[in-house]
Amino acid sequence: MRWFTLDYETKSRVDLIKNGLDNYVKDPDFDAIIVVLTDLTTNRQQVASAYGDTIVSVKNLLYPLLISPAVQFICHNAMFEYVVSCQLCERWGIPQPALSRFHCSSLAGSVVGLPASLDRIAEILFGEHKVASGKALINLFCKPDKKTGEFNTARTHPLEWAEFKGYAKVDDVLTGKLWKALPPVPAETRLYWLATGRMNLRGFAVDMETVNRVLEDVEMIKADAHAVTKSITKGLVNKATERKKLLDFVNSRGCEGQSLTSVAVMEWIEDPNTPEDVVELLWARLAASKSTFGKYAAFKRFVSSDGRSRHSFWPYGAHTGRLAGKGIQPQNITYDRDNDFPDCSSSKLLKLYWLGLWGEWDRTKALVAMTRSVIWNESGKKFYKVDYASIEARIVVWLANVRWSIRKYEKNEDQYIPMAAVIFGIPENQVTKAQRNKYGKVTVLGGGYGMGPDKFAKQNDKTIEEAKRCIYSYRNKYSEVTYYWNELQEAFKACVFLKKTTVAQAPAGDDGVKAPKVRFFPEYIEGVFYVKCVPPGNRPIWYRNPKVDGTEITFERTTAKKTWRQKIWGGTFLENISQNIAGVIIFRGMQKLERLGALPELQIHDEAVAAVDDDFEDRENLDCAMRDIEGFPGLPLDVESTFEYRFSK
Repeated sequence: MRWFTLDYETKSRVDLIKNGLDNYVKDPDFDAIIVVLTDLTTNRQQVASAYGDTIVSVKNLLYPLLISPAVQFICHNAMFEYVVSCQLCERWGIPQPALSRFHCSSLAGSVVGLPASLDRIAEILFGEHKVASGKALINLFCKPDKKTGEFNTARTHPLEWAEFKGYAKVDDVLTGKLWKALPPVPAETRLYWLATGRMNLRGFAVDMETVNRVLEDVEMIKADAHAVTKSITKGLVNKATERKKLLDFVNSRGCEGQSLTSVAVMEWIEDPNTPEDVVELLWARLAASKSTFGKYAAFKRFVSSDGRSRHSFWPYGAHTGRLAGKGIQPQNITYDRDNDFPDCSSSKLLKLYWLGLWGEWDRTKALVAMTRSVIWNESGKKFYKVDYASIEARIVVWLANVRWSIRKYEKNEDQYIPMAAVIFGIPENQVTKAQRNKYGKVTVLGGGYGMGPDKFAKQNDKTIEEAKRCIYSYRNKYSEVTYYWNELQEAFKACVFLKKTTVAQAPAGDDGVKAPKVRFFPEYIEGVFYVKCVPPGNRPIWYRNPKVDGTEITFERTTAKKTWRQKIWGGTFLENISQNIAGVIIFRGMQKLERLGALPELQIHDEAVAAVDDDFEDRENLDCAMRDIEGFPGLPLDVESTFEYRFSK
């Protein structure tokens, strides 16, 4: 096996950030203009240029390596390099390489809690920086010149081109250095990256006829809102989206405030002292500034010529290892969260939209509520959509060994009604649906992570007194969970102080069943101390440079822009671990779906969406595959699933 680092510098008329990788490489003017390769056995670095100024051409350098299954490539953003390599292979008429031959140093950094940027990781680990002029050089050579519309080349800018090749060489060196410095990517995390890569390459189909029609309607909605704004303000504000001018006008009418967020606007609208014309103005503001309208525009930007959107997921976008969205950001596609249309799914709303049967409904809310349904299937296919029921709440009681609750989950008994009964001090048979959902449910789902009354009140629209009643009722009823917070916290602290492996484990249950173990390991990367937390499922969570100061525990968090110390305690440890385990379970379930021929196209939080043939009916077999996840004995998993022709809620 031969190992190489690989780095591309490319050009395209398509904006990579605004239009996505698939559209970027399919642009007719796309090309790899610089390729840098380093043989990690000999440390020999080679550079090839598309402009004939290097000893070897891009094709002659890459061709023999891409066709050899013995060659493995290490790249900082390996999915980008893989897609570029496939595009070049298609151009040259040779088979595309297997994705399994590409390895991602950005993933290796994300696993240990570092940001994705090569420059930022190099700064954090080595105190090194890429070439400072890199961004300017990319703008010079990788994008069309704003004045001429043509691409600059080695011939038009020879000095800058030489500097650009040096920039690419540094990137390649840093990639190799980073790969050697970071711990090896765990085997299952590697499989996770590959599975997410396959899902990204498949993409999902988008109903562009609906998208285009909605965008036309959105323009009319905005035009109406702008006309109302201009009329009410007598020309002082011409558009409902002119935030500063609109805010100044609203303030001048006696409505004091510094924000036009939807929350602030609704407070003014609901205030009986707000003048009627200002209320009308604020409704126009809300209509014109719906963030979901931007989602429809994103669909149009990111969808490729074949009607599919690709590369929407990053497999380690959160510190805990959960999947994150990018591009269209499918994970934050909204739906009818406020239950404005209780009798309509998003798919049914879409049908009514095309029939023009709106009735008295607010069309802006309806357009928001039906957004998910523009994701649909190719001919002859349908979606298998599966959702893990209360997965994190189940994981919490499993880790804390709350035996009575686990037994209820095993029987699929309702846990929200008993919680609401405790909160209100009433018999379970007197709990109303509203009390169950708005108090019992949110308390069970949120109480396990040690959330305080203030935060609970804000997140769940409760008074402080209501929040206190919910939080303290939970802690009393689930006392095993509160005990487990301390177990996790003390095991972490002991690992920091002793620099030895420690274990957190809840006490055995009343039936003698032992709780699962969470292990903490001391580790070092480039001389910096880490605590590596390994929950059941064996996907580690890394905490960089942890410190214990009295009762306060902190660790160092880093993003592309800043570094800070983040507080953590038993409740947040449990939150991190539960989210981590949920991610592992969903990934393993999706792997099983793929092996059964149900090809995953979306993962939205605790939901998986896979494409199956239209005549496929064995839903129970797929449900069993998603429930029967190895490695978590005694965890009472359950799923809810449907077959759909459009993605819905």
